[in-house]
Amino acid sequence: MKWLIPNNNEINDNETIAHWSEIHKSGYNIWSISEDDKLLNKLLTVISTILHKRILVIGCGSKIRLQNFLCNALETIERIVCTDFANVISLARKGENHPNIEYREMDSRFLNYENHFDVVININAILSQSDEQNRQILLSCQKALKKGGVFLGLFPTIICNIEIYCLEKRYNRLKRGFAKQAVNLDQNNDLLSIMVQNNQLFYTPLYLRCIIKESLLKLHTLELFFCESDDFYTQAKKLLLINDRDVLIYEFFVIATK
Repeated sequence: MKWLIPNNNEINDNETIAHWSEIHKSGYNIWSISEDDKLLNKLLTVISTILHKRILVIGCGSKIRLQNFLCNALETIERIVCTDFANVISLARKGENHPNIEYREMDSRFLNYENHFDVVININAILSQSDEQNRQILLSCQKALKKGGVFLGLFPTIICNIEIYCLEKRYNRLKRGFAKQAVNLDQNNDLLSIMVQNNQLFYTPLYLRCIIKESLLKLHTLELFFCESDDFYTQAKKLLLINDRDVLIYEFFVIATK
């Protein structure tokens, strides 16, 4: 594995499952992106132009709008399979779901699908603090795709954290918090050493490009997605203590093919 990032504080699988199960059980009061209208319509625009009978959503979480939105918008979808940990999936199943949606308890590293799906969707589900595990998930996604199938992904990036940190510091607003907690450049850390933050791994563009290439997916698009809706502003203000419309969270939007 090229440029593999060592994991010096690895959390075992049981701890990871318990952590995310509790977050979803308590109402998922953390940053959430999968229900945003702008993102949903962006995904719809891409998916509507390609073969999309079978779609896989990895790490779907307990929110159900994404998969229901796609099924209601595209009658040609035959099945959307959504995977996550068992306790999380049980919450998603309780919602009002389209009959073409299927939920499966599954570890994204071991999807056990081969050449099965036209589209695989990742919305912030490949950010384990373990670089090796993230690469395993990407490879598992690649295997699940049919030849010519499309991988659509949204990935947080450390570049965003650093830029917000620098803005907040320059304008004496570090007391507002987000970047001060997430990134501390004052400790003379280099960029690569601070990609692992708060038990998650936020990649740089070259690193993300590298691991996508390593998974044998062919990268077509790696662009910035700005979280600029009213809902994101409300989330940023409440959860991250950011109160400036121009200080936006942004992530990488990826399109790749098998």
